[in-house]
Amino acid sequence: MDDAIAGEWSVVSPQAEPVWGTPTHIGVRYSHVGVAHAGRMVVSHGYFYNHQQHKPAWQSDTWSFEPASGAWTKLHAAWSEDKAGHGPSPRYSVSAVVYADTLLMFGGDDGGHLHSPMNYIFGAYSDELWLFDLRAHSWQLVPKPEGAAWPSKRALHGAALVNGRMHVYGGLGVSDHWALCLESTAPGAPDKSGAPGAGWRWLKVRASATVSASDGVDPAYVDRFATAGGPGSRHAIAVAAGGDGRGFYLFGGSRHGKTGFRPKVFDDLWYFREADAHAEVADELLGAWTFLGKARSGAPLPPAWPAARSHHSLVTLGAESGVDVGVLLFGGALCVPGCSCYNDTWVWRPESRRFSPVQVSEPPIWRYRQSLVSTANDGSFFLFGGESYKPYMYHNSVSKLKLPEGWLDAQIARARARQPPTGAAGSDTMAAWSPPRSALATEAGAGAANLKAGGSPLMIICGIALLALLALCGWRSSSKRRGYAKAGAADVEP
Repeated sequence: MDDAIAGEWSVVSPQAEPVWGTPTHIGVRYSHVGVAHAGRMVVSHGYFYNHQQHKPAWQSDTWSFEPASGAWTKLHAAWSEDKAGHGPSPRYSVSAVVYADTLLMFGGDDGGHLHSPMNYIFGAYSDELWLFDLRAHSWQLVPKPEGAAWPSKRALHGAALVNGRMHVYGGLGVSDHWALCLESTAPGAPDKSGAPGAGWRWLKVRASATVSASDGVDPAYVDRFATAGGPGSRHAIAVAAGGDGRGFYLFGGSRHGKTGFRPKVFDDLWYFREADAHAEVADELLGAWTFLGKARSGAPLPPAWPAARSHHSLVTLGAESGVDVGVLLFGGALCVPGCSCYNDTWVWRPESRRFSPVQVSEPPIWRYRQSLVSTANDGSFFLFGGESYKPYMYHNSVSKLKLPEGWLDAQIARARARQPPTGAAGSDTMAAWSPPRSALATEAGAGAANLKAGGSPLMIICGIALLALLALCGWRSSSKRRGYAKAGAADVEP
């Protein structure tokens, strides 16, 4: 393809035995934590089934991988080995970000193994927030203040760091969106008590949904999610912040269907951005979701687009570069309910608003539930862990993907050259996209709710004016559109 990008995979640390690891080499695992810090890859927790010993193997040790030497170093012992009892118990399907030399890990699923070691217990989720000091290599639990706002227990959710806030979205059967304020100057800002997470606070995110003008967008699909204010309920998603640190991307994921129905698996791409001014209102954080394209429900196909999937990886391109040059997507699986794994790689380019495939000669083994990180802005990415079906195996090898020399530097330079001076018209690409009627309908619904609830006179006047404007613009769907909305209404899960 004309817009394809060349890439090369290589094994930098081969698969090692035994599967449970050694004092100098990490064991196999999947659905673990995988982050980048100070030029290295940090891995913690996860799970695999030990077929040799016929028992579940829940992981809680923490390791770092040095790309230059190809060596693993254990940073913290497993929970069962830690005599002092410090550190989170074994779990998987957590979310994590790195902030100020600290790994923040939230939620997860421990399968109830502390109470039933041999039998998996569904719904054994967590709402714990743990901090791992990446310099001192120690864990601390952030206490949950009594009566404070706090996300519910969840697993298979996503997290990204934006504007000094840890955003947490979705999870199994969950559609809400939260942000942990790490740099807040509002009441509750960090104090000097010394307690872990002192002064941090969770805010519930309230967002509207808009649509971009990119090719392949089906406005009817966005209409179905307008009332949910974004992607809606889904799990096993992949999220990654933009390189400018002002928002984050979300691709794909799954949603359990009704009893007896196959799960829904998504192939859509979304972008979330906080409101530029007055983002924090009371106990809420305001923002907007932008639907960037491709829905399986009949949307026109762009020239190239990743297939629907879950349990995949999404990585920031040009992290901390100050400009958004897109994200890189790898692997995952289509599980409906049997799983077919992928080993393809794609790059999303905000400039063209399209995906470009990365063409390689020898891709890694097809897998899902892996981690993929970028330890430096040199076009290199490191793949660890995961599970495969052909062949059936768990992984503890490390593979490296290298994009063409200088390609990422060129993308960053071009993005910086396109940036207008601060405050100039058109300096905000995302804000320049026009909201569709779905967004207007969402705002109109909010105005109607204020009327019903007895809002302020100004809000009432604005609501009446907006409803009148929509009526004058002929906001009446065609019979075909009404039929589509009626048929799809049962599929919408807020």
